[in-house]
Amino acid sequence: MTERLFNIKSLILSGLFLFFAVCDPAQANIDWSYCDANGHVSIQNINLKGGKYVTGQELQSVTVPISYTCYTKWKSYGPDYSTTLNLYSLGQVVSALKSSGLGMDIIVQEGGRAPVTFTWKEIQAGFSGWGNSKVFGQYMDPEKTYNRSGTLTLRIFVYQAFTKAFLNLNIPSSTINILPYNPAGMTAPTVSFKPLTVSGFNLRFVP
Repeated sequence: MTERLFNIKSLILSGLFLFFAVCDPAQANIDWSYCDANGHVSIQNINLKGGKYVTGQELQSVTVPISYTCYTKWKSYGPDYSTTLNLYSLGQVVSALKSSGLGMDIIVQEGGRAPVTFTWKEIQAGFSGWGNSKVFGQYMDPEKTYNRSGTLTLRIFVYQAFTKAFLNLNIPSSTINILPYNPAGMTAPTVSFKPLTVSGFNLRFVP
């Protein structure tokens, strides 16, 4: 009887080991998917005439092309594969803009799809993890490579009314993550990938 119970326990343990051996690789596969941004986004210096500016007034809108390559893996769980923008690393940019009463919306668009906007309020709240992510691209099948392109628009505006005759504001360089799925509520890619690098630039108010 004891030997029979031992054999049953052995079979149960073997089944559990087999289950986890099969499931663990499947669960890891979604975070093995990633997107590499191609190239570098260069923002030119912006020169504006000094004076009185009111809340909500747009100062400049800059649109630049972007391109990226996404690699999707087989998965057994998780969200669909669709290109996603994540604003995880803009803390210094936000601090620089806020210090001068300015704000910025970021609009991303893939091909002819509808543009997706990150408002200034959303951008300011986006530094506690991967939650500040939005899907902006088309669906992607697993186990494929996709070369895609789109545009990134930075809309800089007055967040708090001010009057300035002269100001030279340095906006530091930053990185923006392009991901193959929305990581909100789950893990981000665990493999290395190339984020989209955005150059620093100067915003000048001159008499």
